[in-house]
This record gives sequence, C-alpha cells and structure tokens, in this order.
Amino acid sequence: MTENIPDNNNNPIPEEKQGGPAEKPLGELRFTPEDEIVEKGGRVCITYGRDQIMNKQVVSLIRQLGIDPVLMQDKNNKSVPVAQFFTEHKDISFVIAILSADDWVYPKNAKPNDALLYADQGVVFHLGFWIGRLGRNRVFALYYDQRSFRWPTEHFDVIYTPLDKNGSWKKELETRLNASGIQLKKSQQ
Repeated sequence: MTENIPDNNNNPIPEEKQGGPAEKPLGELRFTPEDEIVEKGGRVCITYGRDQIMNKQVVSLIRQLGIDPVLMQDKNNKSVPVAQFFTEHKDISFVIAILSADDWVYPKNAKPNDALLYADQGVVFHLGFWIGRLGRNRVFALYYDQRSFRWPTEHFDVIYTPLDKNGSWKKELETRLNASGIQLKKSQQ
C-alpha cells in the first residue's frame, strides 16, 4: 500500500498523479507540462554577460545558421521581468547561456587575492530558469575556459561547453540544435 502525498492544501494527491519528474531520464527533467513545450522547431534564445566579443561571436554564428535569435539582454528585453519575457516568447525551445567571466568574487573572510571570476548573476538565474523550463538537453551553457573562472554551480546538471579557440564548441552547438529540431540554414563544419 502506498501513502498518498498531500498537496499544498493538505489534500491527498491521487497515486497515479504522484509520479512527477523522477520517472524521466535525467536529461529530460523539466518543471513545465509537456504540452507547453515546443518540441520541434521553435525559437532560440540567447542570454549573455558583459563580454561583448564572446557575445558577438556566438550571436554571429547563430545568425549564420539562419536563426533569428531572441536576445534576453537587448534593449527591448533587458528591463522585462523573466515571467513577462516568457509569456511574450512561448515559442522558445532552445537557449544558449553565455557564461562570460564578469565578476570577481571572494568569500567575505578572504582577501581580494583569493577572488575568482564568475558569470553575471542575471545570466546564472536565466540559466537555472531555462533548465527548469526546457530541460538540460535544450540549454547550451557556453563559457570561456580560463584558469580563474568558476562555473556558477555543479548542481544545475547541465553540460558546460568551453568556447575554445579551435571552434569545437560550434560543432557541439550545431549538434544540440539539430537534436532539438531547430532548422539550420547551413553547417559550419
């Protein structure tokens, strides 16, 4: 006999509705009903930090692939709350989070010499939001690999891809876009 789990109002949840995300493979965990996700096609959203060179490099590649991305930090979207942004762009099915080294951070009991570089906290929030919304397979976390840079967390269960000089990140991004059903104009390979 299984125990019924209560909902927020202390009413028992029927056993058949208690399954939830734990029944899915790890890569498919998301916290949005299936019928609200654009499974094939859809738009690509980019959230980015303050490294303009890195941002332009990624946005340029996406446009070369024939994709018109939605940019979370452009002048039209920058001041829009995430909930409003989401309701205005429900067709987003893939997100690229550019984790540039924007902020020096060190523990309050440490010295500035102990500081490490982290991504902008707004981008980190967007990264977590979109992982919860779309699942980790539809979020591409890209970072510039340098000695003092640290990922925001290892608990997002996301694959962090380095923006390397030989461009292997481009092939990985194209592969992930194709797997998500995004139509590409041409291949960069």
